[in-house]
Amino acid sequence: MIKPGLHRTETGISAALFSEHAEGVYLCIFADDLQTETERLPLTRGADGWWSAQWNQAPECFAYGFRVSGPYDPAQGHRFNANKLLADPYAKALRGELTDDPALYGFTDFETGDGFSTLDSAGFVPKCWFESTPSAPPPWNRPNTRWRDTVIYETHLKGFSQQHPALPAAAQGTFEAFGPHSPLMAYFAELGISAVEFMPLMEFYDERHLKPLGLCNYWGYNPQHFFVPTARYSAGNDPVLAVQQAVQSFHDTGLEVLLDVVFNHTAESDHLGPTLSFRGIDNASYYHLQPGDKARYFNPTGTGNALNAGHPVVQQLVLDALAYWHDILGFDGFRFDLASTLARDTSGKMQSPSNSLTALIDQEPRLARAKLIAEPWDIGEDGYQLGQFDGRWTEWNDRFRDSARALWHPAHQRGALRRFADHLLGSANSFERPLQSINFITAHDGFTLADLVSYDHKHNAANGEQNRDGHGHNLSWNHGVEGPTVSSSIRAERSRTQRALLLTLLLSQGVPMLSMGDELGHSQAGNNNAYCQDGPTSWLDWTARDNDLLAFVKDALARVGRLPALRQAKHLHKAHEVTWWRPDALQMCASDWENEGLCALVLHLASVSGKNSASDPAVAIALNIGDHDLGLQLPPGDWQRSLTSAGDGNLELLPRRSIMLFEGLVA
Repeated sequence: MIKPGLHRTETGISAALFSEHAEGVYLCIFADDLQTETERLPLTRGADGWWSAQWNQAPECFAYGFRVSGPYDPAQGHRFNANKLLADPYAKALRGELTDDPALYGFTDFETGDGFSTLDSAGFVPKCWFESTPSAPPPWNRPNTRWRDTVIYETHLKGFSQQHPALPAAAQGTFEAFGPHSPLMAYFAELGISAVEFMPLMEFYDERHLKPLGLCNYWGYNPQHFFVPTARYSAGNDPVLAVQQAVQSFHDTGLEVLLDVVFNHTAESDHLGPTLSFRGIDNASYYHLQPGDKARYFNPTGTGNALNAGHPVVQQLVLDALAYWHDILGFDGFRFDLASTLARDTSGKMQSPSNSLTALIDQEPRLARAKLIAEPWDIGEDGYQLGQFDGRWTEWNDRFRDSARALWHPAHQRGALRRFADHLLGSANSFERPLQSINFITAHDGFTLADLVSYDHKHNAANGEQNRDGHGHNLSWNHGVEGPTVSSSIRAERSRTQRALLLTLLLSQGVPMLSMGDELGHSQAGNNNAYCQDGPTSWLDWTARDNDLLAFVKDALARVGRLPALRQAKHLHKAHEVTWWRPDALQMCASDWENEGLCALVLHLASVSGKNSASDPAVAIALNIGDHDLGLQLPPGDWQRSLTSAGDGNLELLPRRSIMLFEGLVA
């Protein structure tokens, strides 16, 4: 069986690379200066497009890359150019930096992409680094948290830690910030979440339009090396060892670590992009090309290209990379950016996710215990696939996000409570099980929670695109003033809405996800697309945190986490499980649901066991999205108010614009 990449054998090194259309493949060895090519070893073509060689005089460690020769015929989808040094798709480490230079590109005309470049790129690209004895993983002490007990905290590794005052300066913004004895571990544990989901950590590059603007890729959604932890977050230590130690710290704290992975495209971008790896190895195999114009790329990702996830070699690459980050680097699960692209066949058409790479991921034995989260859309035809990822898959639920935001937006409330009822009970209209739904109000992509209640419009001028970038439909509400204000009444109303949104998230069936800094009042000054803002706009300012909001979130997470009725494994449809009530203690009827002006209701959930015990009480959730306080009579029973978004007050009152949780008292 072919083992892709480089591997130590009894007699030396084996090398294998897939290129169906190549005419020659060469393994290029470099001296320690990373500039001098010392050897060039030819590989032999074998069955099914695999090229291989055995190198018996290999040292223990060395720098390398590949050169691949073949036709340069973009019209037929081929962009071979042996003048370009190419990265091994299976490289586990890199040495050196990527330097922007005309030599990186396979063409000579930078306006059209025409011509053939004879410039050698070796001096301008990082070299793959091979070590015979890579860092061995520790025995992973995985928490294996059940989905019903999972609360996800999405965060950016650098942005979360860069300005933390208790960290040594050298550790801020690095993998080492999350190592043994880090104060960040105590923060996560005290907050009450169960899993931290890091935004991309694979080696990534800046999009070519950012450098002239004095900007860089901050989020990391532009990968090139699927096995390599990015050097941007390294404090100078071995990145693999640093990642392993960080993951072990999370596990020792009882927390899972999830990773946002990007397998839908690469940093080689469109036909005007550089030749760094796949494009020069076998462009027509690794990428989707336009059916009627193979010189251009099929682009359902909006980033310039899309990996051909229907090709068996690409599928194996993705599975092997996931297994590496799971087994060797220790991550407990993955969130898949634009996962719909992974469900496309070799022609780019959408398949059922059950018949695609996503099904292979679900069935992969090496990932049997890993959590799987899909972002169930891309921008291509039939790209929106919410509710279609079956098996073990869970999915980001953007319909929950938009419906929850509409609840508390005065211009969108008509019919909003009726529409949100399905999401409050786990989005049965979309999912077979409530725990398939990853519920969220905010995420990295869009406004922060503080900005959601402070801005009517996006303010992305700093991104250099005249505010054209970023989503324009945010269902945000500034409460009367755009941006910061000294008005105490407006600030109080914004705080009230923030708490209502947070409780809406935490009291809904499904798996809740919080976004970095929302519990602290983090603002990005209205920037809802801060992918290129590697600075104070995106970094958490720990000195400006809202301690009252933080205390509210901690309390809510602690209380919600001990109520089984709020995290059920099946949808609730039966009368003895769930009932809907009006605030005057009358059960809801058809005419109530048909009322577009419906602004208040009470959801009653029986205890899971049916015994209403202290550890499993019945719960009641009361919502009033209107602008006036209402009298409140709860369904029959003895009740104690447990949480409220509107502060303490009369127990017989349902305050305006509020959501409240009650627990059934046990006799």
